[in-house]
Amino acid sequence: MAPIREADVLVSTVTDRVVAAWVGLGFLTVVLSACGAVLLAWPTSIAALLTTDPALIFTTASLIALSDYALIADGGKVVMANALRAAGETRAPTAMHVVSYVSVMLLACRVLAFPMELVAPVLFGGIVVAASFQFHSCLAGSGLYPGATLVRLP
Repeated sequence: MAPIREADVLVSTVTDRVVAAWVGLGFLTVVLSACGAVLLAWPTSIAALLTTDPALIFTTASLIALSDYALIADGGKVVMANALRAAGETRAPTAMHVVSYVSVMLLACRVLAFPMELVAPVLFGGIVVAASFQFHSCLAGSGLYPGATLVRLP
């Protein structure tokens, strides 16, 4: 039996982590797609469980349908941030979270909500933009994009 070199163990560990991250992301996508299908299919019924006011049911139903678009991006960023944390990088996911929600989300909401006077829908849109930004940042930082390398902050 050939001796195991440290480089072989490192490659195996990194490969295992990448596979685990993709499996987690795939499972999450399947589960949240099913949840999203329920939200898209019955937003009015779900809203009616929360209130009896017809005007509020109409508004809430549209927001429930809109929140469906944030499910996979928001869940995906959690999986990818935890994949980075499992790889020993704790600062990058935190920094990406702060940048995504303090900078990107607030800016997107400010730019879109007030000029359009559609505050509630645009606030959900800001969450979708920020979650998508963080998801792709974590995906790139975890080395899961082709040619990307694991981010290590000092």
